[in-house]
Amino acid sequence: MATKLQALVIDDEPDITRLIAQVLRHEGWDVTEAASAEEAYRVMPTRTWGAVFSDVVLGGDDGFSVLRRFKQEMPATPVVLITGHASALGALDATSFGAYDYLQKPFSMEKLQGLAQTLKEQVLNYRPRQVRSPIAPTTDQPDLRLLGRSEAFIKAMKHIGRIASTNLPVLLSGESGTGKEVIAASLHSRSPRREHPFIAVNCGAVPADLIESELFGHVKGSFTGADSDRPGLWEAADRGTIFLEELTETTLAFQLKILKALQQGEIRRVRSSEARKVDVRVIASSNRHVEDEVSEGRFRQDLFYR
Repeated sequence: MATKLQALVIDDEPDITRLIAQVLRHEGWDVTEAASAEEAYRVMPTRTWGAVFSDVVLGGDDGFSVLRRFKQEMPATPVVLITGHASALGALDATSFGAYDYLQKPFSMEKLQGLAQTLKEQVLNYRPRQVRSPIAPTTDQPDLRLLGRSEAFIKAMKHIGRIASTNLPVLLSGESGTGKEVIAASLHSRSPRREHPFIAVNCGAVPADLIESELFGHVKGSFTGADSDRPGLWEAADRGTIFLEELTETTLAFQLKILKALQQGEIRRVRSSEARKVDVRVIASSNRHVEDEVSEGRFRQDLFYR
């Protein structure tokens, strides 16, 4: 008897649901459609699902809730998340939370067909794995190196998953001791840059007259004691991530240099006329309310929005 290919498509936009279902049926899938997570939960126990396609933004429970539910009750079922956001929130690092893959609207038919074919082969070639002891260590789920159950913690983990795979700069705010550097390191470890340096710089601990040299480097003769050219920490973080702790402690003049580095993707060592291209992902933090710092003229508005 041939294996039945059962797929569940969850989206509150009927046109999107029909489109995905049409492609899946063309590839040999038997498709069930659901307009909400709650509707999906009702049909969930009625099939052995070979694949689930779920929109992230749904009325009621969202796509991440659907993903968690399937991981708890049907862990072998691959879940593909769908998002309509073209921003960093759309470029989901869905795999950080156990998703098989993600589709970003408007998605290409080629990618959808490719996923349908790959998942089909996976179902047809599936062989049950040996059951392990419940106390044995597992690597099925990625290790976030962070543990927690609170609603705020889960929300923070979702944000990490959503933006880790992007190259966009990030601003973390929170009181001292709340774990901003831990979050920054987690973002780096889940990014495509994880094989390259993660360098943290405490801007509040570096004297104002030295921070530019510390971060961007200097050339010989720039100041007393500058006996040779020296690269800064920004260059040391090339292809990786630089974490600027307490960026609001710096001067407006230095903030302008950070802004230019972000916008142009290049830096100049102190007293150098040579621009150097450096590929870094910037994460900054502050223990202050940054909007207040902007309104009171202590932090550049353009840098804040960048």
